[in-house]
Amino acid sequence: FLTAESLELIDAGDRRVLATGGPSGLWETDEIDHAGNVRRWLLGKWPLTDAASGEVGHIVTMAFDISDLHASRRIAEERGLQLAAVTSRSPVMLLKTVHSPDGSATMPVVTGLVADELGLDREALARDAHAMLMHIHPDDRERVHEVWQNSVATLKPYTTEFRMFGADGGLRWVSARATHLVEDDGTMVSSEV
Repeated sequence: FLTAESLELIDAGDRRVLATGGPSGLWETDEIDHAGNVRRWLLGKWPLTDAASGEVGHIVTMAFDISDLHASRRIAEERGLQLAAVTSRSPVMLLKTVHSPDGSATMPVVTGLVADELGLDREALARDAHAMLMHIHPDDRERVHEVWQNSVATLKPYTTEFRMFGADGGLRWVSARATHLVEDDGTMVSSEV
């Protein structure tokens, strides 16, 4: 609930709008509630003018307590930063591949130390997931591509092993696994390790 002090602020805002014709619109403010807790409020004010005289006749005021939304947003941001810190140092590479209905595929998420060790160009993969094939040993490339395409076509998970070139030119054995989910618009998202 709004405190008496908050109501006084709203009333002062109403008088300001009446006196000046503004300000109006939306803004956020922090207020202390009766228990001493800081609450975040979304406030809005809009003057309604009389069509004949052009004078402000009424002011529409609204107030929503958005404290829980604000706290949830802050917690989500903190957890996102924590997850990013963990995945960026992980010895496992995590991939998200987005397969569009037009046949194109992108990898907007490529994390982990392994990606750095393999010298993967994250920006290139974000534009075209097929760029990953160039890092796979030529003797394994066709088989891996077939396993990937079959898994995408059937929506069945896959597990396969193959060799990839590292940033230093040396070969690394990779064990890959993926599952798929089709979104409402027909886009398929693969989560890969």
